[in-house]
Amino acid sequence: MDFLADPNSLPEIFVVGPAEINPFGASADVPQLFTEHTFQYEDTLSINWESRGLQMGGESRRNIENSVFDVSTRGSFYFYGLGEFVLDEPTFQFSAFDPEALAESPSECVQSGFNCNWEFPDMHRRFRNWELGFFLSDDWKIAPRFTLNCGFRYDLYGAPTEIQDRLSN
Repeated sequence: MDFLADPNSLPEIFVVGPAEINPFGASADVPQLFTEHTFQYEDTLSINWESRGLQMGGESRRNIENSVFDVSTRGSFYFYGLGEFVLDEPTFQFSAFDPEALAESPSECVQSGFNCNWEFPDMHRRFRNWELGFFLSDDWKIAPRFTLNCGFRYDLYGAPTEIQDRLSN
């Protein structure tokens, strides 16, 4: 499911303290875009003769997820009381970039040696993993009212990877 924000909406704003107001503006947790694909192949072979039945098979599954989770690119502002809100002096603010970098021109940034990252970090993630499973089953009808069933199954769930090596915990 995708979660989008109106590009014309305000960033997330909190007014706390003596005159608390419910948060308003677009959540800092948007946009969130998730696209998932699963490719699966499976097959089973059954062999029956006299009083025995043998089944074997397997499956492979390729999971692909491409996502964008641009947390804090819109910013959040916290004001303690209405006074700070009216004066536009937030107690605390955060974003995916340094807001002081926007106050300086690019030439001043370079001359001051300040790291002015004018672009948001790339929050696109492309996760991949494999899942494999194999089984073998043997049914043996020993007597008219007794059938012995033996078998095993092995499943391997591969660790997720990220194609641009941006996987983190």
